[in-house]
Amino acid sequence: MNEKAYKIFYENRVDYSKGPIKGNPFYSELEEFIEKFRLQNKKVLEIGSGNGTLQDVVTDYTGLDVAESVRHFYKKPYYVIKEAGEYPFFSGTFDAIFTRSTLEHIPNINQELQEMIRVLRVGG
Repeated sequence: MNEKAYKIFYENRVDYSKGPIKGNPFYSELEEFIEKFRLQNKKVLEIGSGNGTLQDVVTDYTGLDVAESVRHFYKKPYYVIKEAGEYPFFSGTFDAIFTRSTLEHIPNINQELQEMIRVLRVGG
Protein backbone atom coordinates (compact mmCIF):
# COMPACT_ATOMS: atom_id res chain seq x y z
CA MET A 1 0.00 0.00 0.00
CA ASN A 2 1.53 3.35 -0.95
CA GLU A 3 1.78 6.21 1.58
CA LYS A 4 -1.25 8.08 0.19
CA ALA A 5 -3.51 5.00 0.21
CA TYR A 6 -2.26 4.13 3.70
CA LYS A 7 -3.15 7.57 5.04
CA ILE A 8 -6.57 7.59 3.34
CA PHE A 9 -7.37 4.19 4.82
CA TYR A 10 -6.76 5.41 8.39
CA GLU A 11 -8.50 8.75 7.84
CA ASN A 12 -11.65 6.90 6.83
CA ARG A 13 -11.74 4.29 9.59
CA VAL A 14 -15.04 4.80 11.39
CA ASP A 15 -13.92 2.85 14.46
CA TYR A 16 -10.35 4.15 14.40
CA SER A 17 -10.78 6.19 17.54
CA LYS A 18 -13.71 6.38 19.89
CA GLY A 19 -12.41 8.76 22.52
CA PRO A 20 -10.78 8.17 25.91
CA ILE A 21 -10.41 4.58 27.06
CA LYS A 22 -10.47 4.95 30.86
CA GLY A 23 -13.12 2.23 31.06
CA ASN A 24 -10.89 -0.21 29.16
CA PRO A 25 -9.08 -2.75 31.41
CA PHE A 26 -5.86 -1.96 29.53
CA TYR A 27 -5.94 1.59 30.90
CA SER A 28 -5.15 0.47 34.46
CA GLU A 29 -2.26 -1.67 33.14
CA LEU A 30 -0.97 1.38 31.29
CA GLU A 31 -1.15 3.50 34.45
CA GLU A 32 0.78 0.79 36.35
CA PHE A 33 3.43 0.70 33.61
CA ILE A 34 3.84 4.49 33.72
CA GLU A 35 4.14 4.41 37.51
CA LYS A 36 6.56 1.46 37.57
CA PHE A 37 8.99 3.17 35.20
CA ARG A 38 8.36 6.65 36.68
CA LEU A 39 7.29 8.15 33.38
CA GLN A 40 4.61 10.55 34.72
CA ASN A 41 6.83 13.62 34.27
CA LYS A 42 9.01 12.35 31.44
CA LYS A 43 8.80 13.35 27.78
CA VAL A 44 6.80 10.54 26.15
CA LEU A 45 5.94 9.89 22.50
CA GLU A 46 2.97 7.70 21.63
CA ILE A 47 3.22 6.26 18.11
CA GLY A 48 -0.06 5.36 16.42
CA SER A 49 -1.69 7.47 19.10
CA GLY A 50 -5.26 7.33 17.75
CA ASN A 51 -7.30 8.92 20.53
CA GLY A 52 -4.29 9.83 22.68
CA THR A 53 -4.25 6.94 25.14
CA LEU A 54 -1.37 8.32 27.20
CA GLN A 55 -2.27 11.98 27.28
CA ASP A 56 -4.04 11.69 30.65
CA VAL A 57 -1.32 9.66 32.39
CA VAL A 58 1.86 11.55 31.47
CA THR A 59 2.55 15.25 31.76
CA ASP A 60 4.78 15.83 28.72
CA TYR A 61 2.92 13.97 25.98
CA THR A 62 3.26 13.96 22.20
CA GLY A 63 0.95 11.87 20.01
CA LEU A 64 2.01 10.81 16.50
CA ASP A 65 -0.44 9.35 13.99
CA VAL A 66 -1.23 9.38 10.27
CA ALA A 67 -4.84 10.51 10.68
CA GLU A 68 -5.79 14.18 10.93
CA SER A 69 -9.36 13.13 11.74
CA VAL A 70 -8.54 12.22 15.36
CA ARG A 71 -7.07 15.60 16.33
CA HIS A 72 -10.29 16.55 18.17
CA PHE A 73 -9.55 13.91 20.86
CA TYR A 74 -6.44 15.77 21.99
CA LYS A 75 -6.50 18.02 25.04
CA LYS A 76 -2.74 18.48 24.99
CA PRO A 77 -1.18 20.65 22.30
CA TYR A 78 1.23 18.14 20.83
CA TYR A 79 -0.43 16.01 18.20
CA VAL A 80 1.71 15.42 15.12
CA ILE A 81 0.55 14.06 11.78
CA LYS A 82 3.06 11.48 10.52
CA GLU A 83 4.13 11.95 6.95
CA ALA A 84 6.47 9.64 5.05
CA GLY A 85 10.11 9.68 6.07
CA GLU A 86 11.74 10.93 9.23
CA TYR A 87 9.85 11.91 12.36
CA PRO A 88 9.72 15.70 12.82
CA PHE A 89 11.74 15.57 16.06
CA PHE A 90 15.38 16.05 16.98
CA SER A 91 17.44 12.99 17.85
CA GLY A 92 17.22 12.04 21.52
CA THR A 93 14.06 14.06 22.14
CA PHE A 94 12.03 11.53 24.15
CA ASP A 95 12.56 9.70 27.43
CA ALA A 96 10.11 6.97 26.43
CA ILE A 97 8.16 5.77 23.41
CA PHE A 98 4.89 3.91 23.70
CA THR A 99 2.96 2.11 20.99
CA ARG A 100 0.20 -0.50 21.10
CA SER A 101 -1.35 -2.45 18.23
CA THR A 102 0.44 -0.24 15.72
CA LEU A 103 3.63 -1.79 14.38
CA GLU A 104 1.83 -4.49 12.43
CA HIS A 105 0.12 -1.74 10.38
CA ILE A 106 3.28 0.09 9.32
CA PRO A 107 4.38 -0.54 5.71
CA ASN A 108 8.10 0.24 6.18
CA ILE A 109 8.72 -1.17 9.66
CA ASN A 110 12.54 -0.99 9.43
CA GLN A 111 12.46 2.75 8.75
CA GLU A 112 9.94 3.23 11.56
CA LEU A 113 12.07 1.32 14.08
CA GLN A 114 15.16 3.31 13.07
CA GLU A 115 13.24 6.54 13.65
CA MET A 116 12.05 5.34 17.07
CA ILE A 117 15.64 4.61 18.06
CA ARG A 118 16.81 7.97 16.70
CA VAL A 119 14.30 10.09 18.65
CA LEU A 120 14.65 8.10 21.89
CA ARG A 121 17.29 9.49 24.24
CA VAL A 122 20.20 7.23 25.21
CA GLY A 123 19.03 5.10 28.13
CA GLY A 124 15.39 5.82 27.34
